[in-house]
Amino acid sequence: MAGRRKEQVLPNDETLTEAYWLRFGEQPEPSVRNKLLYVSMDEIASVGPAEFNGVKVCHRLAVSASLINHYFAGRDGLIAEATAESYKRYIKNLRDAAAAHPSDPAEALRAWMLAQITWGRKSPGLAAILNYSSAFPNISELIHRDFQKEITQYFEYNMALVILLIRSIRDETPFVVPQIEGPLSASYRAALLADEVSVQLATSVAWSALGAAVWAGGQHTPSSGTRETTKRDKAMIEAHLDHAIRALKQR
Repeated sequence: MAGRRKEQVLPNDETLTEAYWLRFGEQPEPSVRNKLLYVSMDEIASVGPAEFNGVKVCHRLAVSASLINHYFAGRDGLIAEATAESYKRYIKNLRDAAAAHPSDPAEALRAWMLAQITWGRKSPGLAAILNYSSAFPNISELIHRDFQKEITQYFEYNMALVILLIRSIRDETPFVVPQIEGPLSASYRAALLADEVSVQLATSVAWSALGAAVWAGGQHTPSSGTRETTKRDKAMIEAHLDHAIRALKQR
């Protein structure tokens, strides 16, 4: 009787250097679990959940594919955690983009919007999961079960950031960057929501930036074949940001 076929483990991918791992944190040599997570984040961002190949990730790391089940209870669990971790890093990136312009809230908001659009362009696969969760019900169920509380915290922080930016633009006051330190307190939430106009404007800005990010990420099929649209995308995005900022200043 033939024995069980031994899994082939390929040599380690030479592109996974210390510099690569330091993109994700302070450890030049992360744990195997984190390596699986980090490489998967990159892969999913590029190809999306449908085309994601966990075995390929394991081959790049020269580890057994059985580790996906061991650490993440399966492929969908790995995708769910990779998506949640990517979302947290994405929100921190938006915060850092805005924080680079503390004395000019209009430029800070522009930087926030541009960072969102840029992320959508670079990470269309992750954006698909976050923005069209109903298309991936099994993964979405795992995200809601295991990571929703943390994702909600980061989402609410991000909206608070935009509300504060818009309030600073309207009041012509410096922008103070809030820190991510757990869920928003009830008193802090109430103070933000009391400014109904800024809340409504923040919602409009967030929807506007999300739409531009989807379009820039190449996920808008109807316009993807129009040559004039794709050739002028950078100028159109800049004009869109200009219009949004100008409209806020006139409120």
